[in-house]
Amino acid sequence: MTHDQLVYAAVVAVRLILPLFISRYPLPAIIGSLVIDALDQTIFQSFTHRNLDTYQVYDKALDVYYLTLAYLSTIRNWGGGPDFAVGRWLWYYRLIGVAIFEYTSAGWLLLVFANTFEYYFIAIEWYKVRRDPNRLSLRQTWKIAIVIWVVVKLPQEWWIHVANLDFTDFLLRHVFGAPPGSGWGTAISDRPQAVVGLALAVGALVVGAIRLARRLPPENWPTTLDADRQDVLMGLRVPRREARPRVFLGWAFAEKVALVTMVLVIFARILPGAETHIGAVLAVTAYLLAVNTVLSQYLARRGTSWRNTAVQFAWMTVANFAVLLTTAAVIRRGRVETPLSTTFFLVALLTLIVVVYDRSHGVFADQQAQRRIAAPKSPSGLGGVLG
Repeated sequence: MTHDQLVYAAVVAVRLILPLFISRYPLPAIIGSLVIDALDQTIFQSFTHRNLDTYQVYDKALDVYYLTLAYLSTIRNWGGGPDFAVGRWLWYYRLIGVAIFEYTSAGWLLLVFANTFEYYFIAIEWYKVRRDPNRLSLRQTWKIAIVIWVVVKLPQEWWIHVANLDFTDFLLRHVFGAPPGSGWGTAISDRPQAVVGLALAVGALVVGAIRLARRLPPENWPTTLDADRQDVLMGLRVPRREARPRVFLGWAFAEKVALVTMVLVIFARILPGAETHIGAVLAVTAYLLAVNTVLSQYLARRGTSWRNTAVQFAWMTVANFAVLLTTAAVIRRGRVETPLSTTFFLVALLTLIVVVYDRSHGVFADQQAQRRIAAPKSPSGLGGVLG
């Protein structure tokens, strides 16, 4: 493996592994994912000689990956309140926009379908560190989303995808007075006062954030970044480590098919030899998820349980890969058009989303059942949406 390949593989590995911690430690994991997302292009430019012409397609695919896991964590951790309803809308609005962008490469689409969900997720998780977001009304949560959309995301999306401006080059040229591509060491030594100015600007933002925090409702509990601990403080049931296979039909099945299809279509644009026709991806996804449902039904009747998510993911990946290859061999009489490595990656990605979705939905179902027992007349939140 060459030096360039090693750096590239290391960055991609971090971008794939770090988001797996979002379900348990949402705020630090999503911020870490955001940071590596912001730095990876600079890392490639500084330490490799890779051609970055297709960087935007690669970047959007991995963005969708970690935001998919963030969305699934909202099912698991947010209890189905108004904050979840708004977040779900923002997530699918963005996902549809990215899917269209992959086929058209029109940058203005990413401005129209702004990624408000990401910062909205961070805002709610920051609030949840000390407070119960389920006490926010639907109107309050929409106000949070609209402020983020208009004040933060629209300018950012215009800067990146319409004006095609690079933040690093902008800082070097307009703040440090150095030409693009200059080293940071030289730029800082030539204009140290710019560092002082940036530090003052950051300080002003921190002061503003502190003043804003003082206007928030009183804290409901001591600071905690652990989603399971937050669940207990919100009166929700702690997710079980061991889980039995569940069969989710109706809306849940349709949502899984739609969610997985859009994610796979986006990833297929960066993988060699992958099928990119949305009709074909939809058919394969629906087929595999139907097989998963039948398999889950069989395992549930036998009383099988999964010790943890990793074991479930490993077994289901092998099963899905075997089913897909067997079916392809029968239908195409042994001709395999997509490379096995690409097929395996897409099957593993599909399986990961399905396993995390089912686990998250199962946690939500347990929490709602607990609430119905505690207060039979209370509304069930997402009951009719995710049930």
